[in-house]
Amino acid sequence: MRPMFQPGDLVLVADPSWYEVKEGAPVVAVNGDGELTVKYYHHDRKNKVIILEPANPAYKPIVIPENKLHESEVLFFPIIAHTKVF
Repeated sequence: MRPMFQPGDLVLVADPSWYEVKEGAPVVAVNGDGELTVKYYHHDRKNKVIILEPANPAYKPIVIPENKLHESEVLFFPIIAHTKVF
C-alpha cells in the first residue's frame, strides 16, 4: 500500500548519492521552476528510462531517459520518513 500524502504533511528526504532509490518508492521531485511534487520512482530498464509517476492521477508522469538523467532539469530525492501533521 502506498503512503497517502496530504498537504501539510512532513517528509524527510535523503541525498540520492548516498541513499539508493528503490523501485516504486516515493520521491520528492523538483522541476526546473523549483516546484516540488511527490512522485513514485520506476526504472524501466528495457526502455532505458526513469519514470516518475505522480501520486495524484490528475498529473502526467515525468519520463527521463537514462542517458539524459544528469542533464535533466528534474531532480528527485528519496523520501525516507513521512509523518502527518495534526
